[in-house]
Amino acid sequence: MILKERQVPEIILKLQAILERLPIQHEKIILLKNDLSKFQAGFNGEKSIDFYLQPLLTQDFLILHDIRIPINNQFFQIDTLILTKKYILILEIKNLAGTINFDGEFNQAVQTKNGKQKAFPDPLYQLNRQETMLRKWLDSNQLPILPIHGLVVMSNVNAVIRANHEHFSQKVIRPTSLSKKIKELEDYYIQATEVQEKQLKKITKRLLRMHTPLKQSILDSYGIAKEEIIMGVCCERCHKYALKRRHGRWKCNGCSWVSKDAHKSAMNDYCLLFGEKITSKELQAFLKIDSPSLATRLFRDLKVQREGDKKSTIYTLEYPQ
Repeated sequence: MILKERQVPEIILKLQAILERLPIQHEKIILLKNDLSKFQAGFNGEKSIDFYLQPLLTQDFLILHDIRIPINNQFFQIDTLILTKKYILILEIKNLAGTINFDGEFNQAVQTKNGKQKAFPDPLYQLNRQETMLRKWLDSNQLPILPIHGLVVMSNVNAVIRANHEHFSQKVIRPTSLSKKIKELEDYYIQATEVQEKQLKKITKRLLRMHTPLKQSILDSYGIAKEEIIMGVCCERCHKYALKRRHGRWKCNGCSWVSKDAHKSAMNDYCLLFGEKITSKELQAFLKIDSPSLATRLFRDLKVQREGDKKSTIYTLEYPQ
């Protein structure tokens, strides 16, 4: 059973939003596109593993995707967490192409692709840290400490995997070997004592409650000023920020395209780029409207939460999913 679905990472949504609202000649465009491609590849790799998890959906497995948990003023993040009554399995998913050499001597993975080499931190070190942090988290929350295992799943089935130490072959697997590894764990713990179902539910409920998504300003991360962002409402047909509000509709000055709710996409962009808190004046400036009553009406129609009164009112937008 999937208790937390895999969702598009917020960083991907933020990169897509900022790329749409920067001038095409902006000096950071190439960097932003490269990073977007990298994050999308990672997310696609994670999604591809879901196919191999399907046999678990009808059995006694509880699955949580993309969780980020605080402990002792730091966080640990897990791509996929599988909980059973006898053990816990962590999956660290890597989507790397080319030839991947795992080097135990220098604790690194070296990717060779198109004649170029690139080094990455040893994913087993990251996996060991996740196992240790999860064990500490269970202990600090006075929850049953089940045996914890971890696997690095190389999602790119065309990658060539090599290693200079046998322990990599036990921990680093291809997606097609996932069912086999889980069967081995099931067989190993067949005689093990089970935790009660209510205890397992207590663990998952606590994990879901403590999950803390990473919130970072995309502008601060890339050193981009707010003034560099293109304001306005975008036309879906000609992709120009030339929509004007007339008689309850948005009409494009360029191609005459008409929309009733084009502002919703623009407000999503604002949330991703500047954060969920917004005032009426900020909305007017971003949408390029000069009517405070229209801004209030747009907030009301979207049932946006508000706090404060009159000019001091602050609205809270919802992050798009």
